[in-house]
Amino acid sequence: MPHQKQALSWMLWRETQDPRGGILADAMGLGKTLTVLALIQKQLEASSGDPPGGATLVVCPVSLVHQWAGEAKRHLAPPLRAHVHHGKGRASHASELARHRLVVTSYETVSSEWDKWRQAVSRPLFSLGTQSETADGPVKPGASVRGPAALFGVSWQRVVLDEAHVVRNLRTRRAKAVRALSSHARWAVTGTPVHNDLGDLRSLLKFLRCRPFDDDGFWSRWSRDHPGPDSMAVVVKCLLLRRTKDQKGKDNQPLVPLPERTVVLHKLRLAGTEARLYEDIDRWSRLTEPEKYVDPVSKKELYRNVGSRRFVALIRLQQACSHPALLKRRVLEDAEVDCDDLLAACFSGLSLNKTADQGLDVLDKYSRCSEMERSFASCKLATLLQLLEEVPPKDKSVVLSKWTSLLALVEEHLGRRAIPCATIQGSVPGQRRAEIVHSFNRDPRGPKVLLLSLEAGGVGLNLIGANHMFALDVHWNPAMEAQAFDRIHRVGQTKPVVINRLICAGTVEERILELQAQKQRLADSVVAGRRLTKEDYRFLLPLASG
Repeated sequence: MPHQKQALSWMLWRETQDPRGGILADAMGLGKTLTVLALIQKQLEASSGDPPGGATLVVCPVSLVHQWAGEAKRHLAPPLRAHVHHGKGRASHASELARHRLVVTSYETVSSEWDKWRQAVSRPLFSLGTQSETADGPVKPGASVRGPAALFGVSWQRVVLDEAHVVRNLRTRRAKAVRALSSHARWAVTGTPVHNDLGDLRSLLKFLRCRPFDDDGFWSRWSRDHPGPDSMAVVVKCLLLRRTKDQKGKDNQPLVPLPERTVVLHKLRLAGTEARLYEDIDRWSRLTEPEKYVDPVSKKELYRNVGSRRFVALIRLQQACSHPALLKRRVLEDAEVDCDDLLAACFSGLSLNKTADQGLDVLDKYSRCSEMERSFASCKLATLLQLLEEVPPKDKSVVLSKWTSLLALVEEHLGRRAIPCATIQGSVPGQRRAEIVHSFNRDPRGPKVLLLSLEAGGVGLNLIGANHMFALDVHWNPAMEAQAFDRIHRVGQTKPVVINRLICAGTVEERILELQAQKQRLADSVVAGRRLTKEDYRFLLPLASG
């Protein structure tokens, strides 16, 4: 397609600049994978008469490893094939990897080998990285790399991070690991380069070795002297290419022709016991923050500060919006929340201690209420069931939630109505996931409803068998939801798509929607050059700073 040819030309140009590489941030469905494969093919054709000078390493989530290999087999000219470097039987020597022109691995594998490489390397980390960066050959002499850390013994032609937003927290192990890889060029490929705040781009700039912005001291001074998205937009202007589905080409036609997508917001009202339960938790959340407090659900003592208490309160209020039975769980782990948010809460002082002997027993009076039972159709659940009944018989639907326990409740209620369904969540193995997707998309006798966790919906799923989606809750990160919504609105979809968002009016969910809008405007102002007002800055920057 023309927009992919444009992207290829831009990427070839970027690999001649400093830093070599950049951020390919086209929206999902615009063919970023195919564009990267075209870059690899073009580079190999250009160097066919000379020593190739190294291979391309693609790093991606585990769920996409074999998908990348399949796309390479489908689109690259023989004999070029992708070598999968993942699992127990993977290569243990750099020379084995260097024989291949395209290697696909996972973030987990890179992190694991980075740990071993750090233990084995005989020189400081920065010294080896700098020396490898200027090496001409594909392999760095293996004297400093012993054992199963082959990825760090190769001087790659290019390293490509797919779904690069997963390393947006620069302090995580995986972010540090990919930064340690040696390469001639470096690419970050993501449709959502900004998830929460401007700091997300900082990690990508460090990976790209975008000097001087990859230096921590310089970044601190620069961000203090140049606050706001406009300054960041100037920095990434030459490094980042982004096109969206609604953009039109020179022929005034959409870059990718897709059916219409409609988003319907259903504002529900909690009533009766559900409303009283929510109000009680809301009052608890507004109490003066003590040094030590008791989570009203788990009855665990949670220590220290405002950040941890607010995090717990937010979780509980959202659960109350979805179904009272979710509050019977004794732990927090059911929420498939953004790991960075959870880590932030932990670092700010969230820790579990022994069960409290005394504390705020907010929920005790509701323990025997019928509304707390799994058989109860909550306001949100009853609305979902009604909307599913209105879906045309030949259409299929996806039900989306960040609560795996809520999806289990939905499954029980669908079973009572003899509605066939399947579930994909983080714990479903890759092979089983592929079988479910194939049946859902292609088998008319397959499940009519797919229950999808927000975490699993983030990457690597093509669910064009459905053209209806029902989002049962809201996440404060709009990028995560956008990725999930795009699972059914992408190339290959032939029917109009309807996204149904169910929220409870007058609750924290409305505030989260507002926060989503502000975060999206922040992201757009950086990657699309849209300007914000001074009032917007005053509202947003406190969020960006934590």
